[in-house]
Amino acid sequence: AGQRYRLFAVNGLGEDLLLGEAALLPARPLAAWPLPYRGGALNVSFAVYGLLGATSGQAEVDLFDPAGRLVRTLARGGFSGGQQVVRWDGRNSHGLPVGDGLYFLRARSSGQSTTLKLAVMR
Repeated sequence: AGQRYRLFAVNGLGEDLLLGEAALLPARPLAAWPLPYRGGALNVSFAVYGLLGATSGQAEVDLFDPAGRLVRTLARGGFSGGQQVVRWDGRNSHGLPVGDGLYFLRARSSGQSTTLKLAVMR
């Protein structure tokens, strides 16, 4: 996620010519690994969408408990467009480890929202 590739050609004089650039599109706008979460660092990949023609955008990634209460905000602010990755340490907004159970990750960017179920099993 978030990888960009450039294609170059080399002419007879040994000069590099940029032919184009491409980015891999995310397979999913929100993903997390390793699952189920058992401790350590959880990687959370989320898509950032900008306005038409923009190369960046605003995004927010939050963790909620099953009752819909905010447990912690993992990311908020301006990011480069495409896929971004943040790490979660298994703690709530007060710095305490969360308990076992189901949680929900929600990523929002430019009016688009995606949710992912997350199991915590220590």
